[in-house]
Amino acid sequence: MKVVSGFEHSPGAHCGSTAMRDLVRWAGLELSEPMIFGLGSGLAFVYLRGEGLSPTRTVMGRGWNLEQCAADRLGVELVERNTDSPEEAWEHVREALEADKPVMLQCDLKELPYWGSRTPFNGHRIVVAGWDEARKIALVADTHFEGLQEVPLEALALSRRSHHGPMGYARHASWTLEGSPVAPGPEAVLKALKINAETMAVESDVAGLGAMRNFADDVGSWIEQPDAAWCYRYAYQVIEKRGTGGGNFRRLYRDYLMEALEFVPAIKEAQLHVGMSRAASAWTTLADRFQLASESQSPDPQVLAHIESLAEAVYQFESMFWDQVEERLS
Repeated sequence: MKVVSGFEHSPGAHCGSTAMRDLVRWAGLELSEPMIFGLGSGLAFVYLRGEGLSPTRTVMGRGWNLEQCAADRLGVELVERNTDSPEEAWEHVREALEADKPVMLQCDLKELPYWGSRTPFNGHRIVVAGWDEARKIALVADTHFEGLQEVPLEALALSRRSHHGPMGYARHASWTLEGSPVAPGPEAVLKALKINAETMAVESDVAGLGAMRNFADDVGSWIEQPDAAWCYRYAYQVIEKRGTGGGNFRRLYRDYLMEALEFVPAIKEAQLHVGMSRAASAWTTLADRFQLASESQSPDPQVLAHIESLAEAVYQFESMFWDQVEERLS
């Protein structure tokens, strides 16, 4: 059995920021998961609608460049490798492990036995920190799980070649961290905030504040969808339960802002951590109402009315927050 020297996994809230926190610690710098998430400009908002989707209405709250942005802010290189060959994909991992380097992978968590999930999610991040050639298992660090999980190599290969959403086929993507990370200071924190503000400011029906406006205007019509109960249930899960840290990732970002006060006093002066806390609480309350609506084929009209008003509230809270970021930190 081979385990990467010096690798240590600490359970976390979100797969991507936990994986990066573990890699950065291995590379020599101890940072909190919220700090990694914030340096990765991790907040986003995506709203998708389509009859071919399941559910037909869905929201997402994190940016897909989180890991790369965090590496950029810390002055290290995140080296990506891809291939269409499952055999070569495992060789990429084994080469890194033999060089005593942990490897981050994208995979579909449904195919990871220890999750016991029936729902595909092909956008999950894990770190392979070792393997046992004789038993044909990989040793995996994953989000909230304690220690390293044993995954049959066959199951790992299946999880890496998934074509399911939200990411689709990723050509067996794997990443290693190269270089020594530099402790973040004011410049890194400000850069991360500005990049995240740009992400949210995009004018689009599917991404950023434009998508959030679209979501707030549209959510009242979800009840008309044949899969309305699944739309509500899934929204509840991806806002509050599925590795978000609560409040559609906004609690992780609030905690980042509270740490970043040390580097950028303007954050405290603008009370950005307070504004993000309000947004997180509103998202959690909205998720609770989505859960209630999902539990009946004929949801209480008052619950549906609350969903509409809360969707408007999260849009208003987030608009005010990002306006503050632009005004005070530009």
